[in-house]
Amino acid sequence: MDLVRMTRLWRDSRALRRREWQDPGAYRDLVTARLRDVVHLAATRVPHYRELFREAGVRPDDVHGPEDLAALPITTNRALRDLPREAVTVDGSDFDALYDKWSSGSTGVTLHTWVTPHERDVQALNALRVFHAGGYRARDVLLDLLEPYAPKPRAIERLGLYRKHYIELKEDLADHTDAINRMRPDVVLASATLLDLLCDHAESGALTVRPRLVFNTGERIAPRQRERAKALLGTAPIDVYGASEFGPIAFQCAERDGYHINADGLIVDIVDPATGRPVPPGTVGQVVITGLLGRVMPFIRYSVGDLAALRPGRCACGRGLPLLESVQGRLIDMLLTADGTKVSPWGPTIVLEETPGVDRYQLVQDAPGALLVRIEGGPVDEADVTARLRALLGGTLAVRFEYPDSLTAEGRHKFRLVVNRCAPPSTGA
Repeated sequence: MDLVRMTRLWRDSRALRRREWQDPGAYRDLVTARLRDVVHLAATRVPHYRELFREAGVRPDDVHGPEDLAALPITTNRALRDLPREAVTVDGSDFDALYDKWSSGSTGVTLHTWVTPHERDVQALNALRVFHAGGYRARDVLLDLLEPYAPKPRAIERLGLYRKHYIELKEDLADHTDAINRMRPDVVLASATLLDLLCDHAESGALTVRPRLVFNTGERIAPRQRERAKALLGTAPIDVYGASEFGPIAFQCAERDGYHINADGLIVDIVDPATGRPVPPGTVGQVVITGLLGRVMPFIRYSVGDLAALRPGRCACGRGLPLLESVQGRLIDMLLTADGTKVSPWGPTIVLEETPGVDRYQLVQDAPGALLVRIEGGPVDEADVTARLRALLGGTLAVRFEYPDSLTAEGRHKFRLVVNRCAPPSTGA
């Protein structure tokens, strides 16, 4: 890492730490300046937003602060997914010099997000803010269960700092319990369904580790799962609410009471889905986010597909960051092999994420050892997808495919990416 980059990261880290404890009014001028910059960039140099601003009759200079954003329409994952990358990024972007982050979030629609190396660094610093708030220490060993593919070790790990171990999402945790026991991680980063699997192995005696901290992200965790993890792993999970497009959005601290919003890097509005207007604190509404740091692919009034409520007041920890009361995030169930063994759904979701021609997908299980793959788009190479799913869920897995015209949520509920109808939902109470 070059000296200029290290100096910039050190400076940014100190600023993040300082603002974490300030009242948002203390850095309102910074937020306003960042908002004006990103609005001007989007409205003048990003084709999608240039057209959106024109249709709304809004000029960049009309947006003086966060309260003016309501004049703009909401942008969705699907709307951006359907556009070429040149339409959603700054004119003349050099994609060879950018990082491509992709995720379906809670919608089942894969979206590629383009970021600069510095934007990726800032997201990493925000992640450190989140982990440190929960009690993470620089010399802790962290087991990360959420990476599709294990990255190369970072230079800082050679100094014995921020050491990470990985088990790739596409691998079965049952094959790695001995390795996890040898790692003796201080911290575990997982999702609710993966925590359930860890608890299964702890209950059977195969897993003996007792990490000091457990972070849950990517899924809503139910009270039952939280209590089970506390009993079998030795600590209650700390929730992190994030999205691939932004990195961490809001997080629990060690108090585990409410979610601190990273309000110096993004604006979180909770709005009425019917009108797009902000709702009062305590009222559940649609989460709409405006990123303040994107310089290649900005997001303005972007719906992440989740529901939440704002919470008035401050946390007992003393941080000044504003709070979310609750987050109703992605709903996702375990999958079952033919013999009833529970398997994490994340490997199968990656299979669909990486399959050409998939606009949106959903995995539905009505019986152990069987899977219905519903795909909006396609058709796909069914033999190839089946083979890759069988490698994860057993060679006898029966796979069926459907190609509906559209996949939508049921009624007013959130879209279910993975639905298991033959067992209690993993995210149930």
